[in-house]
Amino acid sequence: MFLNSGYSHYLNKVDPRFEMASIHRLQVGGLKFKPRRSVEIYFSGGLDATRFQGSQRGAASFQAGLSRTSGASSISLIYYRGFSNAVGPQATLKGDLVSASLSQWFSRRVNLQINSGYTRGASLNRNSKLEYLTGNAEVQIAVQSHLMFDVQSSYVSQRGTVSAGFQIFFSSLDGRKTSGR
Repeated sequence: MFLNSGYSHYLNKVDPRFEMASIHRLQVGGLKFKPRRSVEIYFSGGLDATRFQGSQRGAASFQAGLSRTSGASSISLIYYRGFSNAVGPQATLKGDLVSASLSQWFSRRVNLQINSGYTRGASLNRNSKLEYLTGNAEVQIAVQSHLMFDVQSSYVSQRGTVSAGFQIFFSSLDGRKTSGR
């Protein structure tokens, strides 16, 4: 059993016309259990704070998760209740988020990642509600030690995209050696 606390802050610095709220998140008293070496269960409560229409707003938050790792695969489920940002309508929501992810290594060079999510919430002024699904699937292939090919497909409530590209990794600029897998 582990006991932990944490603080995070979501900050974006853009033109004020397009600025969404900055969210401060304080989690206290998080508990993590490892009933088996490959299974982890955690939950924590806390407080979210944001500034909305000139006044400070706060709300209780809760997060719980379950993850399992076995050999070259891992799966996780996460539930979160509290503040979040909705990108499309640029609103701060108070609501629920549920996400699931799967990662599978087929070899030292080929990885598959699948993520999905469900978000439901109401804007802080209660004038609007939002509910949407997301999904993402990605295959990564290490072509060389510094070059990776990537194919990705994304879905957000009735809109989908597919992209492909290469990522190049450069050596550390400060001269220190990094450990590799």
